[in-house]
Amino acid sequence: MKLIANSFLTPIENLAFEESYFESFNEETLRLWQSTDSVVVGKHQNALAESNFTFCRENNIPVIRRISGGGTVFHDIGNINFSFYRFVNASSQINYQNNLDIIVDLLKTLGYKVMINERHDLTLDGYKISGNAQHVRKGRALHHGTILYDSNTDRLNQAIKRKTGQFEDKAVRSVRSQVINLRNAKDHGPAPSFFQLLVNTAKSKFDHIESVDKIDSALLNKYGSDEWNLGYGPMYSFRNQEDGIELEMQVKRGGEIVSIKLSDDFLNGQLQHFVGLKHHFESISNHIINSNTLSKHADLLIKILF
Repeated sequence: MKLIANSFLTPIENLAFEESYFESFNEETLRLWQSTDSVVVGKHQNALAESNFTFCRENNIPVIRRISGGGTVFHDIGNINFSFYRFVNASSQINYQNNLDIIVDLLKTLGYKVMINERHDLTLDGYKISGNAQHVRKGRALHHGTILYDSNTDRLNQAIKRKTGQFEDKAVRSVRSQVINLRNAKDHGPAPSFFQLLVNTAKSKFDHIESVDKIDSALLNKYGSDEWNLGYGPMYSFRNQEDGIELEMQVKRGGEIVSIKLSDDFLNGQLQHFVGLKHHFESISNHIINSNTLSKHADLLIKILF
């Protein structure tokens, strides 16, 4: 198995690389990497329902959709990511146990008594320190997961817990678990030091080391777009309330608004031309800000619509 330890400056680049390398790898690989603050939702999730979108926007935390299934995770420098790229066939799908045994072995070498539970999460003293997801296509498999070493759990909880509005959809829901940082159990210094220690430990167990930095430019555009990150999710209904005004909205798959209703008659009439627009922040906020009639209500409308 090949080992690569390459991290990019932005979450968009890191997720784009995951898919780019998945499409082209020719040798089974373990990738170790870090990313800056971001909320990463599963392929079949409703991104707006799974994130505190207002908090993320105000704190410059991108909400990005990955190609694998599973639930939502929070990335920051204190969270170490691992990715296995494997070849599979119809009778031999991803073997979570074999892959996770490698991660457990690396962590035990560093002094952590990590266990694998029935959901294939990694746990320490009963607390979750790692979740996993997979993507399989045309004989190739990507299995990636997280390792909480020194993540900002306060920021994590704020970013992935939506506090307003109700969604009705058939999207995959995240299963929330109590988490803990490995640094609480054994301190190997700040996250960059731990990451390098983990990489060095992996290097002692794998012969072939290579740095790969190529990313398909089309994938960079994909992971930076609302069409993918917000629009790929399922159809949904959304109800919200702000300053005594109630909202009901229907959105079809792809993000297009089918119907919108506000309890305020004036604003309700003004927002009817939003039908047909995408329920994407940039699109909606630009229409509001550029409208002489709606711009004075911008803060209220953006809060209630998202």
